[in-house]
Amino acid sequence: MGLYKMSSSSYDQKVCDQCGAQKCPSCGHYFSAEKREPVRSPNPDPKRFEILTHLSLVCGLYLVVRIRYEGCTTFEGEKILVYRGVSFENLKCQGSLDPHFSENTKFHSPIARFVPTTEGWDMAVAFVFQHNRS
Repeated sequence: MGLYKMSSSSYDQKVCDQCGAQKCPSCGHYFSAEKREPVRSPNPDPKRFEILTHLSLVCGLYLVVRIRYEGCTTFEGEKILVYRGVSFENLKCQGSLDPHFSENTKFHSPIARFVPTTEGWDMAVAFVFQHNRS
């Protein structure tokens, strides 16, 4: 059995998981140490996103969102995320949505992430109802 290395939240670090390049604090682009040129990252830029759809469940306690991250190379930039204890309006107003799990208390972090398909959306909704029963 192999281990899968999860990428971490941009809220927790300032270097690229893939190449170790430094992240520019003002624009968020990654730069290689040698050339200081932008490096295309497969990871989503938390400030460049569009919320495609959302669903509030269990009396507003859970929020399921489908997001497209501009420039992200995996799954055409789409992610399905589940949040707990935040409204759609508050999440949208955060201005930055990192799909990676984080313990940073300044930003809302997802509690689950699913493949961006119809089946993934259904699994996210089922997860909410199952999680709420526990």
